[in-house]
Amino acid sequence: MLIEGIPILIAFIAITCIAFSVGTTESRWYDPEQNIGNSYGAWTSIQWTQTTQSDFEAGVRVNSNTSSSPGNVILTTTSINYTRWYSSSWNFRKKITIDHTKVAASQTNFPVLISLTTDADLASSALANGNDILFTSADGTTKLDHEIENFTVSNGKLIAWVRIPSLTSTVDTDLYMYFNNSGSSNQQNATGVWDATYVAVYHMSQSPAGTVYDSTSNRLNLTSSGGMGSGNLVSGQIGNGIYFDGNNDRLNTSGTFTTTNFTLEAWVSNSAAGSWPGWQAIVDLYDPTDPGNVFREFTSFPDSTNGWITLCDNAYHDRIIGRQSGTAWRHIGAAYYSPTGTRTGYINGISGLSSPSVGWGSINASISVGAWAGTIPTWSDWWRGNIDEVRISNNALSNQWIATEYNNTYSPSTFYTVGARTSPPSDYAPSGTIASVVFDTNSMNARWDALEWDEGLAGGTDITFDVRAADTSFVKENTTLAWTSVGGTSPVYAGLPRGRYFQWRATLTTADTAVTPTLNEVRVFYT
Repeated sequence: MLIEGIPILIAFIAITCIAFSVGTTESRWYDPEQNIGNSYGAWTSIQWTQTTQSDFEAGVRVNSNTSSSPGNVILTTTSINYTRWYSSSWNFRKKITIDHTKVAASQTNFPVLISLTTDADLASSALANGNDILFTSADGTTKLDHEIENFTVSNGKLIAWVRIPSLTSTVDTDLYMYFNNSGSSNQQNATGVWDATYVAVYHMSQSPAGTVYDSTSNRLNLTSSGGMGSGNLVSGQIGNGIYFDGNNDRLNTSGTFTTTNFTLEAWVSNSAAGSWPGWQAIVDLYDPTDPGNVFREFTSFPDSTNGWITLCDNAYHDRIIGRQSGTAWRHIGAAYYSPTGTRTGYINGISGLSSPSVGWGSINASISVGAWAGTIPTWSDWWRGNIDEVRISNNALSNQWIATEYNNTYSPSTFYTVGARTSPPSDYAPSGTIASVVFDTNSMNARWDALEWDEGLAGGTDITFDVRAADTSFVKENTTLAWTSVGGTSPVYAGLPRGRYFQWRATLTTADTAVTPTLNEVRVFYT
């Protein structure tokens, strides 16, 4: 990187001295490496600039390295450091950064959907069954609960749910996805993802010809009625979904749960494009011991764009029913808060009308998806279309929680970014030096006007400089000629020696061997 400056002709210097006083003219020049403008205010100076890796390599290095990034100098690595890596059994990881602007409010124990349409690194490096895939918090070592809904190793397609202990709306949240461990057993903990807030969670990813599983520890699994089979498994909003024919298709639980507050949610798509079907049951809670009221309901979003959503209590049933125009997937929900009787509806993350009323009290209910539970309905209220990602919570989830869910599940790729594949980090040496080649100015007692450099400093790192000069030639490895320290703040104008031959030395240090300072370029100005 050492490009010798061309001495200024004496005649030119003389003319310049007559025209200007020292320091009143600024010499600007173009930096070919950094592609930024740099300046120095000494009118008599010639710049000596470093711009290539080969020039750095011509110097004398101790515990410094020029090979990792062309044109830069960093500390050398010593050994692999697993203190910030989940386990030495895992070879790769990727950083996932959740965009805080997509989080409506800070949340605790929030299940985040990680959906990768294709991932070449997973396809080439993960186990076919996905057993080696796991997630950690930002420290790289604290394992997070996760559930894999689907993994296709041929193209690296992944649908996973990860419980984030603290998801903030003020700063981005980082986590890591680890993979590539040939001896790994299953790392999932599905029931840990869905804590006690959730009564039942159905990803609707299994064929209704068999069991549609509840991912929570309650195991309120669904079985079908109405002759549903493998043909009812269709593409959903998130992976698979299940199609209901609007005639007699429904999914039911045999077990029950007890609650006073609840939230019902689902992704739904009506199959009758352009039509307005009658009210259709989406999720129904049936308690045969609680006759409830004759009819009590609220309606939200009464418009032709979003549809209608109703939560009602009527003769043993507490249910979310609705109707909508067109076949677009919509996220719908309804929450009930018992102490005040407040009921709130949601479509696509936006809350609708809230209607306070007398509390409904506790229910001990079974669950039906796609129709009323308990008894065959006497009027046409079967859902006609697709349903995906059904959730029942034993709490009235907040507007911000629902909005964040929608942002995540509607567009996972904009909810977070996925970084490049990385290997276990290495420790850096705590300090190292690089001394430049000895520069010949071709002028006895030449004045060293300024020393400038560009650097990148991570926390706990620093770069400081020493200089030396003499009118007698010396080699770059000289151990007898004294160095003068000029500190670590660029540019340096004072304390620089004079001499025909001069040399600088940079000392790189770090207090945290996980990071290194980076020296990008050094520039010398002289007369």
